[in-house]
Amino acid sequence: MKKEPTEEQEKGWRTEEKFRQMLSDQGIPYLPFCDNVEKFSSALGYFGTKRPDIMILLRYVGFLLVDVKHKKFKGHDNFLFDYDEVTKYTHFRDEFGHEIWYAISSVEEEYRFWHWIPAKQVINFELTTVNNKQCYRVPKKDCITVNSDGSFSQLFTTLFFKAQKQNE
Repeated sequence: MKKEPTEEQEKGWRTEEKFRQMLSDQGIPYLPFCDNVEKFSSALGYFGTKRPDIMILLRYVGFLLVDVKHKKFKGHDNFLFDYDEVTKYTHFRDEFGHEIWYAISSVEEEYRFWHWIPAKQVINFELTTVNNKQCYRVPKKDCITVNSDGSFSQLFTTLFFKAQKQNE
């Protein structure tokens, strides 16, 4: 007997749908990964990794691997990231040489903003326990916030200028 999806799972799927819609509206090519675990390589488990949700194709550059997350915003200045999941994404980077980025939004923000952070950076934040689970607590201000109104280039501009300021 198949279990009914939880409210959180449905919000996650809706957030992924909104993310794909935002990419399509901006003419950004992407490849979504299949959600059916039976069609995904079991070898990822052998490497202690997890698959992301979407591959964004960047012309002449390559691609960006993204895990889309729904996170609540009202009254929250921090995002919580599951320790085990972040560990699997950092293993993915170590094993295959590609970073996984988180793109976070919510129904509360009407999916108007996307907050980006690489898994590699998440591990630098405070580790805390919430509901008997270890989580990284990441301040929202430490994410790169991008509007969904066609300014996707903000992500790369912010990355470039952060690197430039660090080198000065």
